[in-house]
Amino acid sequence: MSQFSQTDLELTSFMIEFELKQQLEEERRRREHEEEERKKKEEEEDDRRREEEERERRRQ
Repeated sequence: MSQFSQTDLELTSFMIEFELKQQLEEERRRREHEEEERKKKEEEEDDRRREEEERERRRQ
């Protein structure tokens, strides 16, 4: 019986560790995605500003 308990404990520990690693990986991916989105928005805003500045220069 003790052998089964030890095996169960090891399996449970492995499952918990695996789940935690999955959660960490998902969180890392989510942060990367958010960072990519933020950079993309910043680039789009910069592009719009440049276009607007260029239009203003042409008007003058």
